[in-house]
Amino acid sequence: MGWLQGNEIDRAEVVNAKREEKRQSNAEKLREASEKLAEKASAEYNAERKENTTKRLAEGERARSRARKDAEIAALMAEVADKIESGDLSVLAGINAKTQVETLKRIENGLLWEASKKNSDAVERGDFSDPVWKEGATIDEKVMFAKYPMATRSLAIFCWPSTRTANSKRSR
Repeated sequence: MGWLQGNEIDRAEVVNAKREEKRQSNAEKLREASEKLAEKASAEYNAERKENTTKRLAEGERARSRARKDAEIAALMAEVADKIESGDLSVLAGINAKTQVETLKRIENGLLWEASKKNSDAVERGDFSDPVWKEGATIDEKVMFAKYPMATRSLAIFCWPSTRTANSKRSR
């Protein structure tokens, strides 16, 4: 009611507290999802399989490959959760799901591919001649090859609601 008498109301503390609470909640959700995915990946990788035929051997290898990818995503999810919690990734504090982390990974892979096509000094060839970022490659060197319509539209789903554009859809 103070604003009716002409007094100024400062809601910055309330807004910041809610934002911090949401950031912590998202980090917790991401960490829980990471733990579940890591457990699932471990169980899938170590599952007993009959591999007495070529078909079963191939099926087993595909299952182990999926499990390895899930374990990598789970580790990345845990790392993102830690950085969100510490405040190092405040820009991406809206991330709370595996699909969003996978989208970030896909964007990074796109940047890596574009950088390798342009023969960037930030990229070298790894195992099996796959492009990998050189040790110590800076963020500026990595994002220099971004194709902005794709990157900005994909990244819009990670921003806080106040920074979303009118045309961006809220992630689920």
